[in-house]
Amino acid sequence: MAKNRSGSMAEGLDDYIIGVGGTSDFDIMFEFDGPFRWTTTVEKPADIEPQSAPQLWARPTDNAGFVTLHWVRTTRCGHEEPLEALPADSQRGLMHDLCRIMKTGKITPTGPAVNVIDPGDKHGGIDYVFSLYVRGWWPESDWPDDRHLEADFPTAAARLEIPAFGVHLVPTGRKGSATEFTEYRISLSRAEVIAVRQLSPEQ
Repeated sequence: MAKNRSGSMAEGLDDYIIGVGGTSDFDIMFEFDGPFRWTTTVEKPADIEPQSAPQLWARPTDNAGFVTLHWVRTTRCGHEEPLEALPADSQRGLMHDLCRIMKTGKITPTGPAVNVIDPGDKHGGIDYVFSLYVRGWWPESDWPDDRHLEADFPTAAARLEIPAFGVHLVPTGRKGSATEFTEYRISLSRAEVIAVRQLSPEQ
């Protein structure tokens, strides 16, 4: 597990003033990993040999920007479809339990995060976010090269590096979705930090 700052604090856009306070909350993304690999295909992957398991597949849902996770079938599996893996609601519960162990302030689940406000805080608290890092996986192969780039922003180097890094998945579903409690949202928090840091003071 790794911890990384994200959101307005990492982007340098928060309104917090030392000694005064502010309205911004502070995001800390907990990056969880496990003894598994990721398949980078968007389509249903082919069966794998047992020695290559476990392997996870992020399957796009009917909701743009959301995926469900599944274990890739092996050649010895008796089931027909990839099995559901790590449902989002269970991971939100894990983060909530972790915050209850770590902290003693007001603890409130908020979307993919758990917000904690300690007594005496003069800001919006800290959002602790569970995430899974999917290395080298990107939802659209031609993004952002086919977008509006008249100003060359972000730079060509950043446009190559961002998808090569991959994405984070955070456990929250679209309200009313058939997979609301199992799906993850694709998070571009790291890409946003890279983009914001390339802005000039005037921008």
